[in-house]
Amino acid sequence: MNVETLYKIPSVNCFINDDLIVYPMNDRNEPDLSQWNELENLTSEFVNKLNTEDDSLISELIYWKVRFSENN
Repeated sequence: MNVETLYKIPSVNCFINDDLIVYPMNDRNEPDLSQWNELENLTSEFVNKLNTEDDSLISELIYWKVRFSENN
């Protein structure tokens, strides 16, 4: 069984995982796993909405995904 780590991105009311899949936040502040999208499809919506902390987290996730992909 694989465990998925989700990171909360409160400035855009969502969660993101290590594969850069984004899940919206429901009314209980939990991820809605029935709805998802890839980060690359949402970047234009995120412009000027991400706070510095959330932007740094997403940048780090992108960095590690690219780095991991290059090594495999």
